[in-house]
Amino acid sequence: MRWLGRKWEWIKAVAIVLWPIRLILLIKLVMIAILSLPQAQDALYGAVTEESGWLAAGVFIAVTAWAVETWYWSRFLFDHTQTRGFPAPIYGIAPLGGTAACLETWVPRLLGAAVFWIVGLFALGSGASWWVGAEYGLAGLIFFAATVGRRRLLVGMGIVPVAPPPPLPQVVSRLAGAAAVVWLVLLSVALCSALWLFPPWTRQLVSLLIVAVLAATSIMLALRLPLPPWTRVMVIGLTVLNSLLFWGSIVMAARLGAGFGPAIVLMLTAGAWVGVTSFFLALPGERLRLPVTSLFVGTALVFGFIPKFVPPLLGYSQGDFDNHPIRGELAAPAADDRAGLKDAFRVWKAQAPCIKGSDPCVKPMILVAAAGGASRSGYWVASVLGSLEDEIDGFSFHRSVFVISGVSGGSLGTAVYQRLIARKMAKLAPLCGGDADPSESVGVCGQRVVQHDFLGPVFFSMFNADLMQRLLPGDLMPDRAEALETAWEQAWRREIGTNDFAEPLRIHTADQLAKASKDDWLPVVFLNGASIKTGRRIITSDIAIEPKCQSSDGLDLGPDVPSAVDFFCLTRQQIPLSTAVHNSARFPFISPVGSLWANDGAGHSWKADRIGDGGYVEAEGASPLVDIVATLTAELPNWMDGLLPIEILIENDPPPPERSCDGAAADDVRCARIHLKELLGDEALPMSGAMKIANDFVAPVVGLFSSRTGRGAYAARALEVEFYHGGMGQPKDKGGGVGWPTYRLNLKSSQGPSPAMSWYLSRRSQRDMAADLCPAAGLPKAKLDEELDQLGLKLGVGGLSGRIVSGEGCMDLKTRTKGAGPP
Repeated sequence: MRWLGRKWEWIKAVAIVLWPIRLILLIKLVMIAILSLPQAQDALYGAVTEESGWLAAGVFIAVTAWAVETWYWSRFLFDHTQTRGFPAPIYGIAPLGGTAACLETWVPRLLGAAVFWIVGLFALGSGASWWVGAEYGLAGLIFFAATVGRRRLLVGMGIVPVAPPPPLPQVVSRLAGAAAVVWLVLLSVALCSALWLFPPWTRQLVSLLIVAVLAATSIMLALRLPLPPWTRVMVIGLTVLNSLLFWGSIVMAARLGAGFGPAIVLMLTAGAWVGVTSFFLALPGERLRLPVTSLFVGTALVFGFIPKFVPPLLGYSQGDFDNHPIRGELAAPAADDRAGLKDAFRVWKAQAPCIKGSDPCVKPMILVAAAGGASRSGYWVASVLGSLEDEIDGFSFHRSVFVISGVSGGSLGTAVYQRLIARKMAKLAPLCGGDADPSESVGVCGQRVVQHDFLGPVFFSMFNADLMQRLLPGDLMPDRAEALETAWEQAWRREIGTNDFAEPLRIHTADQLAKASKDDWLPVVFLNGASIKTGRRIITSDIAIEPKCQSSDGLDLGPDVPSAVDFFCLTRQQIPLSTAVHNSARFPFISPVGSLWANDGAGHSWKADRIGDGGYVEAEGASPLVDIVATLTAELPNWMDGLLPIEILIENDPPPPERSCDGAAADDVRCARIHLKELLGDEALPMSGAMKIANDFVAPVVGLFSSRTGRGAYAARALEVEFYHGGMGQPKDKGGGVGWPTYRLNLKSSQGPSPAMSWYLSRRSQRDMAADLCPAAGLPKAKLDEELDQLGLKLGVGGLSGRIVSGEGCMDLKTRTKGAGPP
């Protein structure tokens, strides 16, 4: 017990010594957790290995800035704060003695150098070369040696550490009081934005003004406080840098975030927040012995609640505006005359082409489910649908596709494909690339749009303007949702040259749809979101989900999708296509849930719900297709006459490598597990380590997370069963007696890291996905040959394996990849 007590007293004493730099240590731990994620590792790999040398140098400079901030502010806090008292020792002498001074000398140096070592290790873990790891490892050693040499040089020159600064002069108190008055005025303006919806220019102006006031106040304090000269320079430089980052995130988050990239944004943010939290939170907290950090967090919580209570107290029925609204313009149509599901089906069937060689004519009716998965899914969906369009162009593949149902990133790929088909129908040439790098391939153009960096803009807004809003009431700062949507718009504009993603989602009446689709067809899109209030689906579509805005859930069975909400019926909003996609793709925490204001079409609106990622309900996008088949069967009993329904499930979750039991003993337990898994499913495999830990706490979280995948798997399987029995139930003279075909086009397992589920894709991830779809020089044989062959035979165009490369998808990836690396 005495030994244990002494060790515990030593640990407590070390914690007391390190307490002033607790926020610096916390930021480092948070960054380690972030860099452990596959998404961050893919972004880091792309930045240091594949992109231009300038971007790799930018990452190194940002890491250096983080290391310098960590070292300098750790040393500053140790030098300018007094160590809190140690508790009286019970088990012997004082636990540290001279060790405290040793810690204060060496910990800042090690923490600064560790920044390079941490980034280097994660770069190696992501697949970067040993040269990259060695570069960061050597930089850490040089940094450590430089800090040691600096202190020895100062000691040799007779310069001793600075004593804690004296009490604040009176002039600083007056400045702080004046700044507090100005800050209260700005907070009042911010509170007004919670009561009334400000015009965009007003929001931006007030946001810039708030940042300017904060910057001016910080610089004045730095000039008037009795600080060492280098500290004054550091504070002023940090203030200027942070102000520029905040202003940039307010004015052009998407452009600057994409220019920096997620890796640089992460490192810059870590360094900036080390300085901000050290000078504005840790230093005054230690000097004044006040809970400054707790007050800071409490203020953020209070400002988050104030808008909820102020409007009712002032008699306002509206109010509580936040900075996560759905972008768009309110509209109040007298009647909902959008084309419904039956209208769209009749128009589609009239123009659908026959299978080549079929007599009598049989028309394939393709229903596509595009699973979620951020850019990984968007890229895969755009590649698959675009390559099929390119290969069987003479068959007009898109004319056979009735509906594409997308979730999350699958909705992005769906929208990109549909808009490219619209451009192709309009005979606009080139399809993408302009005069510099033209292409007529739908697959290539889709890849070029989705391969852009969308994570950098999200991070840039998240860690700057959107984070600042947490300290303010109301709706002033642009949020990270706007940054992501704007990044999609910019990617489309850059690659295609038009503004389609920034224009309203196109919706037609039945007559307009029939006229527009007389000789061609634009597939219907279902973009699946989720109601945070009820957990039901909120579907954004270019046809009416609830005809006349009356759901059959409250009436008799009707021609709508059951237990789903029509976004346009709830909000009466015209929204950009980018916002419609984001209604489905609000990846948890990366994107905020969006605030929905219900509108009755008669001038009354109120804050009603929030919309989240469609994966909250199910991640496959198959459930609306089940509903479509059921609705058509109920409303149009003979809808399948002359049709061959075909289901295509585009999934992007690579399965784990398959294990072989060839040559194993009959009583091999491992093989028994594999055989039972093949019979029953993954539930038969041994429990993972994560599930064995803290069952009472972890199991509910794991279960809730797994339920979205389970519902998606159920919906996909239910649709396959529906197709099987639908085909079996048809007369043999009409092609019945066999189930309608279904195809799962899923990514396969990789030799290296699987493509990350992120809004950033490294070239390595793109090559990995291309290798599953099509063969090309330097890439493995395609892994979807069998499925593609069967699909081609059903469509009457022959086997497709080995032919998808004619869409140039793989070749485009090979020529556009800037860096080497393992495929």
